[in-house]
Amino acid sequence: MEARQRIVTGIELLENGYVVEWTPSKEAEPGVHTVPYPNYDRRLLEALWGALELVGTDYNYTDRVDEVRELSVPGMTRSQLSTFLTWVQRSERFCDGAIDGFVKDGRVLQGLRRAVELEGGTAQLVERAPSLGARESEPNVHGEPAGSRAKPVMGRAGLLVFLGSLLLTYVGTASNVIPGAGWAIGLLVALGGGVVLSIVSLARRERRGAAIATLVMSLGLPFAVFVGFAVFFTFFYVA
Repeated sequence: MEARQRIVTGIELLENGYVVEWTPSKEAEPGVHTVPYPNYDRRLLEALWGALELVGTDYNYTDRVDEVRELSVPGMTRSQLSTFLTWVQRSERFCDGAIDGFVKDGRVLQGLRRAVELEGGTAQLVERAPSLGARESEPNVHGEPAGSRAKPVMGRAGLLVFLGSLLLTYVGTASNVIPGAGWAIGLLVALGGGVVLSIVSLARRERRGAAIATLVMSLGLPFAVFVGFAVFFTFFYVA
């Protein structure tokens, strides 16, 4: 897998709320205890290696680490990012969770995104790395406030309401549990719920995939039904 793809995979891992798992201390034998240590996801480590392949390893990073210690990662030059990422990678020497600290404060995510940007990453690659790890005062690559594209909670809820209502309406009608015009009420709930929750999702500036898919299906279903009835009546009644 090429370096850039490994970086994007790592970005997606962090974007989805990755938390480093730790193996706790345990008693190996009476009076002897092990030290807790982190278990890093290999995708995270490969992303860091990939980023260093792009910007280069700073073999004299110890002489320059103080220069980048307090710098804003999204504004780093290639040389500064090389120093920073080498520092991050080399800081984990005794399984004491040093890299975990950089993950928690968001700078690993910022560093991976910056490596893609410095390599002339396309808008698609950068967009797959939203600045959830950015400091609140820093805009993301689209000029939007940090974290402005949140997880699509309402968008997914709208999709579930739409599909769930359609399924229940179909099952209820087929089994005669929903009598008469109950199917129409079910369709209204599916369409109305899907549209309303999708609009709320877009208004909340969540990631747009689920909301747009729900809107397309909600608005496209009545059109498809209308066309279906029109074709049916045209060919079977008018003819």
